Amino acid sequence: MQRERDDATNRLTALIAENEQLKASQKAAELLKLRGEVGALRQSLANMAATNRPSAGLSALMRDPAMKEYIHQKQLKAIKERYAPLVQQLNLTPEDTEKFTQLVGDALLKGTDLASSLTQGDGDRVQTLKAMADTRTEMQNQLQALLGEAGYAQYTQFNQAIPAQTTVKLLNKQLGDNGLSDDQSAHLAQIVAAEPYAATHGIDGELDPAFFSSQEDIDAYLQQVVASNQRILDQASSFLTSQQLAALEIVQSNSINAQITKAAALTQKH
Repeated sequence: MQRERDDATNRLTALIAENEQLKASQKAAELLKLRGEVGALRQSLANMAATNRPSAGLSALMRDPAMKEYIHQKQLKAIKERYAPLVQQLNLTPEDTEKFTQLVGDALLKGTDLASSLTQGDGDRVQTLKAMADTRTEMQNQLQALLGEAGYAQYTQFNQAIPAQTTVKLLNKQLGDNGLSDDQSAHLAQIVAAEPYAATHGIDGELDPAFFSSQEDIDAYLQQVVASNQRILDQASSFLTSQQLAALEIVQSNSINAQITKAAALTQKH
């Protein structure tokens, strides 16, 4: 019995080790696949530019004043919708609500302009990326002054919770009539919220700065996202059905592919 127990223990240890190796190889394969998709999309967009086909690149849009204003108004509308619960929570006056929306909107438009300059190869890339970071810092300082310390803390917490809420929302949409129970939703949100924000924020359509940087930075970001997604799946397997788990994997995959597609279009040079 002792020998049998030892044999069983050894087999279990070996199986665990083999399982970890399989997971590692799957992550590497997935990362290589994503990198291939980035390269393929960039090549496709480059071919479109070479043949003078119409392009939806960011720089082309931002050169048109009317389109630039249209983009800005769409951004302001999205900001109002996104932060409506926070505005209500903070009990902001209509005047402060408008200031809040304009601060975030102006920073977003400036960031879009800077991103557009990167697609054109204008100026120094490092300096442009620094300017984008400075724009974000300036916005944060202005928001702190507007909302106060406690209000700004709630703003930060609100942003941090968005990836978790969006994941649950997208998964329920994917599942249709067979959505998650309240307990499942709360548990999944908790798992996603525990992950690094840098790895989960793309689920809401926010484009990571890595896509405006080097291929090495893109690879590092994708690797971080893939690892985070796998941790979420591993933990969710304890309370989601196989069908729900498969749907969650589709949501994660769609999110990464959407980011890659968007980044490839926005960083196309003209």
